[in-house]
Amino acid sequence: MIAQINEELIFEAEEHDSVKRNYWFNKILNPAANLSSLKSNVSQDLIAAFVVSLIALPLSMGIAIASGFPAVSGIYTALIGSFFITFIAGTHVDIKGPASGLCVILLGAVHAFSIHGNLHTAYPFVLACMFVAGIVQILFAFLRFGALGDSFPASAVLGMMASFGITIALKQIHLLLGVIPTGKSTIDLILEIPRSIQNMNIAVTCIGIVCLIIMFGMSHLKYKWTHYIPAPLIVIIIAIPLGIYAGLNQSTDSAKQYLVALPENFLAGITFPDFSQLISFTSLQYIIMIALAGSLESLLSSKAIEMADPEKRKSRLNKDLFAIGAGNSLLALIGGLPMISDAKRGLINVSYGAKTSWSNFFHGVFLLLIVVGGGSIIRLIPQTALAAIMIYLGYKLASPKQFSKTYTIGFEQLVVFLITMLVCLFSNLLWGILAGIITEIALHLYYGANIKSLFKTKAELEQKEVNQYVLHLYDAAVFSNYTGVKKHLLKLPEYSNVTFDFSKTKIVDHTFLEHLYYHEENIQRKGGQINLTGLDYHQHLSDHPLASKRMLDTPVILKPRQEDLKKYAFKIAYDFDPRIVTNISKLSPFLHSKNIHIRMQENVIKGTYKGFILEIGDSIMHYENAGRTQERKMTNAFFYFDTFKIPDFYIEPDAFDDHGHQSEYRDINFDEYDAFSYYYMLTGPDETSIRNFFEEPVIRFFEKNKGFRIECINNNLFLYKKARRIKPEQMDILTDFTKHLIDLLLSLTHRYADKNKPIENIHINL
Repeated sequence: MIAQINEELIFEAEEHDSVKRNYWFNKILNPAANLSSLKSNVSQDLIAAFVVSLIALPLSMGIAIASGFPAVSGIYTALIGSFFITFIAGTHVDIKGPASGLCVILLGAVHAFSIHGNLHTAYPFVLACMFVAGIVQILFAFLRFGALGDSFPASAVLGMMASFGITIALKQIHLLLGVIPTGKSTIDLILEIPRSIQNMNIAVTCIGIVCLIIMFGMSHLKYKWTHYIPAPLIVIIIAIPLGIYAGLNQSTDSAKQYLVALPENFLAGITFPDFSQLISFTSLQYIIMIALAGSLESLLSSKAIEMADPEKRKSRLNKDLFAIGAGNSLLALIGGLPMISDAKRGLINVSYGAKTSWSNFFHGVFLLLIVVGGGSIIRLIPQTALAAIMIYLGYKLASPKQFSKTYTIGFEQLVVFLITMLVCLFSNLLWGILAGIITEIALHLYYGANIKSLFKTKAELEQKEVNQYVLHLYDAAVFSNYTGVKKHLLKLPEYSNVTFDFSKTKIVDHTFLEHLYYHEENIQRKGGQINLTGLDYHQHLSDHPLASKRMLDTPVILKPRQEDLKKYAFKIAYDFDPRIVTNISKLSPFLHSKNIHIRMQENVIKGTYKGFILEIGDSIMHYENAGRTQERKMTNAFFYFDTFKIPDFYIEPDAFDDHGHQSEYRDINFDEYDAFSYYYMLTGPDETSIRNFFEEPVIRFFEKNKGFRIECINNNLFLYKKARRIKPEQMDILTDFTKHLIDLLLSLTHRYADKNKPIENIHINL
């Protein structure tokens, strides 16, 4: 007996030691890069890694040149990010590499440290700043600054990125023309364009324009092969022979200046930092900017990749921040660029089927093989080709779509976006992001928040029953106090249903709602649900579902459509409510077969008809179209019929589907009613029940009243003409059809009420 007890104690001790070893193994190393994951996913990771390596080569060199660094610096960064960071990172399918967003900061640092315009002498001083910035990022990780990305206004971050895009494009336009610009500021680069055009190299410019056309043109091609052959690779393949034809491969210095400069010995490009200028205000300024911007860009990129990961695995952002900081300090010692988790390469990695961190490792292997084996070919790449790639990346960061997208969220968000962008352009990142934050705070104060509530979260978490919680929020729910709210969310168990009560909140901003939107997707995957209540008396600053909202002190000013709808409601003796309503759980089951999610409802006309509550309103919905999420409004009617049990069904005019019906059920046809079966698509989970319900009176009703779509789920009926808003003068069409349908159902009551047991009591929020 004693021997058995001792044996059990020994086993428990060994098990405890094993758990302890695994804990520290996972704490230091990346568990996503273990041997078991390598064996089970090697084929998918290899394919994705090869494609990413083809893109990483031109991007890495282009970012290095745009940053004022040698081209080989970008390759060093990609290799260290692959061979070293893979095993200590906190992400699953991210690709580590040089940061395009830091080009502007690094180039500014190179200019700031240059002596008499000699940029080569400044390079080691910038490396010293980068070394310390890496240490600062490690400190960020220990201080758990992984939530840093949650603490900035979303529009300010977009404005900062747009300024980076504009500056990158302005710098690269000159290189595309074959001219090295001398200007440092945005104004100087703009004013210098006429001189560069006057001094451009015709052959180099023609190559650059061809490459630019390829980059923009391929983004609009929808052929299958474009998915497998990335545009930057096509640019390089075409640019090299064009450069040879133009004589850029000649051994003269005048020709070589237009080609990528890569040392014959790959290790000969290693450069050591110079710490002699480290104790200065200039160094301090760039240390902060490199650490802050690099951390922010990396955290935001990791979040984007995390959302795209089919397995929806969570990243350990503080651990990843530590790894990136360590990598940046190491890179500074050999002459590399700062690294981040790059969103572009990471998303491509996911799209090609990468499963684990080994794809990041393998992409470095392929990249090294290409550089070592094809160095002579790489030296034939015209710099104008890399400039074209960088101009395209800059355009993507500051495209007109970014401006219009921000405007649709709200005019005040566009103000924050523009102020941040302009201050970044004409000052620097620190002042720009600070200006965006101050602007957002000023707007919150203008809309009624008090200064204390913007920085201190006042919230109470109440448990109603098992896995049912209500989070009461007071005063303000904004970007600057979201971290405190997130702490409450992290305490909740999986499968929790959380209701956010904003009835005592004066203002809810866009960034806060955007965080909730992403959190909602995470919690839904675990079987939970998020509901928003208490926003019915808030003014929505735009029609966007995630627009900022403020508590109303004065009556709502109606828009022309709302005035007309109000008159219509008065005409039919119904109530009219113009407010945007977010608590619409009764509508959430509908339109899922079309990949549509109803987020909100507004302009609700509500009344009774023969004892049934009838609602007609404008639904605000999101839907998937060509891989992109878009927003649309539609007018629909809704009522709950409780007299007898109606089978669940979906009916719509055949071939008139607005978004592509993706029902798992097959179309139900009636041989004796050819016209009905020809005109309508009828589907549902129980074909027998549907056939029993769709007897002659029902079929004749739909043959007479064509063009309407109906979804019936648990006796809740959702009706609409098309997935569009109906003009106020045409509302009678939908209203009359709905009333006629109620009349039909009532006429069938004597036929079905005796056949069916009483239907279950279904909880619906009316």
